[in-house]
Amino acid sequence: MVYSTCIDCGCQILSERRRKRCDSCNEKHKVEYHKAYNKHYYKPREKCMTVRVCVFCGGNFSSLAYSRQKFCNRECRIHWRTKKHSIIAAERRANTLLVCPECGVEFTPDNNLHQKYCSSYCMKKHVGHESKTKTCSVNGCARPMIARGMCNMHYKRWLRSQGKLREPWDDRRRKNYELRRARKKSNGPFEDFSNDEIYERDHWVCGICGKPVDRSLVWPDPMSVSLDHIVPLSLGGAHTRANVRCTHLHCNVSKGAQIVAQQLPKMMKVS
Repeated sequence: MVYSTCIDCGCQILSERRRKRCDSCNEKHKVEYHKAYNKHYYKPREKCMTVRVCVFCGGNFSSLAYSRQKFCNRECRIHWRTKKHSIIAAERRANTLLVCPECGVEFTPDNNLHQKYCSSYCMKKHVGHESKTKTCSVNGCARPMIARGMCNMHYKRWLRSQGKLREPWDDRRRKNYELRRARKKSNGPFEDFSNDEIYERDHWVCGICGKPVDRSLVWPDPMSVSLDHIVPLSLGGAHTRANVRCTHLHCNVSKGAQIVAQQLPKMMKVS
């Protein structure tokens, strides 16, 4: 142990090594030292302003002399970046050569690097050629194929029969519903009857395909029961017992506004 004297307060210090100050004086000395250090090295910087020129619009604006501000506002900075990216994209398109799949001519893309055809004429010609080679698989329909080998009209009919397409109750559907109600009363004689009466009369057998109808199935199941007009209302058919029959929902939707002959069940067919 070594005895030493504090240079500030003069008290005796007993420690393992020789010291200049005691604990209390040492803490005061650190505080004063940091104050003097910060006052000397961290002087407040004066706000010296200067006039600069905006890189994008060329207008003058004032900013701090030690800042690296290049634009007068945020809009100019965004527009400058957009212009910069458009210039880079134009250079990439200028250095790219693509081959048109229709005419086989090399061309430089005008819009983007994903451009496939050299012109709109080649695009329409190529797409039209592909659509004409594939037509609807339904007999008597020459419309271009959309999905599942069917055109747009037959594909939507199939979706409705499967219960996968439920159109919103808009003005168009409301108008068709009111028109159907008016045709029931205006197309010749009108009879008031229930659907169950017709189903029991036909013994729950489909009048189009000749197969039995399951009573437990409900709409929108494609094999559920449905009431069909033999002569459609749009073709002048009357809403009478003689002009309606029991059918599957899928058969009724597939038939559409057509007149289809009734088929007998397999057990009733004559060999």
